[in-house]
Amino acid sequence: MILARNWRYGKKEVDIISQKDNYLVVTEVKSGLPGFMMRPEEAVSMRKQRMIIEVTEAFILQKSITSAVRFDIIFVTGIDPVASIEHITDAFYPV
Repeated sequence: MILARNWRYGKKEVDIISQKDNYLVVTEVKSGLPGFMMRPEEAVSMRKQRMIIEVTEAFILQKSITSAVRFDIIFVTGIDPVASIEHITDAFYPV
């Protein structure tokens, strides 16, 4: 179940926050053109990961969430109707 889209904390935001089973799933969506040389998990820099984690912490505090958290990346390559979608679960972990 999607709980929020483009959820903001100050000037920072996360793309999708959802609930799946016993997890709060925070998903970053990235896109690229066919032949894009970067792997999806490389498209989310350490700086971006820290920002996503900070926004997630604010969401958890504001909504009193007690679920475990998982950080995913969805990478869309190409343009409809021939786009491909790659979903990476547990793409990174808070450090």
